[in-house]
Amino acid sequence: MTFEDNEDFDEDEVHFISIVHIIFSTKHQTPYLTDDQMREKVFTRLGAISEELGCPCITVAGADDHVHVLLSQSPNISLDSLVTALKSHSAFWLRKQGGIYADFDWQESSVGFTISPEDVAEVRADLEKQATYHQDVNFKTELAETLLLQGIEFNDEVWE
Repeated sequence: MTFEDNEDFDEDEVHFISIVHIIFSTKHQTPYLTDDQMREKVFTRLGAISEELGCPCITVAGADDHVHVLLSQSPNISLDSLVTALKSHSAFWLRKQGGIYADFDWQESSVGFTISPEDVAEVRADLEKQATYHQDVNFKTELAETLLLQGIEFNDEVWE
């Protein structure tokens, strides 16, 4: 049976909601994003790329060596393609800034988790505290704790 054969199926009533929390770091966790103004520009650029891909951005946050992107993923793009586009377009933009950013790149590894719509406000509030949080906790520790909450074992070799 196909959906078209189902008399009760109404294509206009199908809705797709997938809130995704994506995390990736600068290559080798190099603290490229120490300048507050540049970090905000990177966050803004990542949000704009997300929007251009049809994925409404909820927030972008992070620290000197990594970012968190919280967005509503479009059903028209895979998570892998979305992350690849976010990283490649933002890295290209950053390299064009020159100076210390001329050789900028993101780490190859990344993670993405779906978030329940009921949890968006809490996750967003936590992400907006990144600057304060990372005064005491480094990226790898945060990532290991986040992965553990998702039932995934942290592999340090993947994040070198």
